[in-house]
Amino acid sequence: MFHLVTSALLLCSTLIIIFAKTNKKVKAFSMFNRFFYLIFLITGLLLARYTFANHFILTIFKIILAFGLIICLEILAASKTQTHLSKKFLFLIFILFMLVCVTGFILHNQF
Repeated sequence: MFHLVTSALLLCSTLIIIFAKTNKKVKAFSMFNRFFYLIFLITGLLLARYTFANHFILTIFKIILAFGLIICLEILAASKTQTHLSKKFLFLIFILFMLVCVTGFILHNQF
């Protein structure tokens, strides 16, 4: 449950970064995002203990997707302060976020 709440907070913080007008707000919410990454990774690894034995490939896939999402969110925060964001990159982040969520729900329902 805590993992789900953290992902919702991460989504809200990321949306604030996307629509932020000032670099100060982008930097502040980037720090929130980093805090949420830490919680997200810790709770994700704790949950992966339960799914790893039965669904090895899907668990590894979700871990790779989650790291990819974190990398893209860091690139988003860095590029937001310097340039305009491309729609393709925002679409990639949206797709990654949805894939991580769907994979998590599949793993939860099969556990």
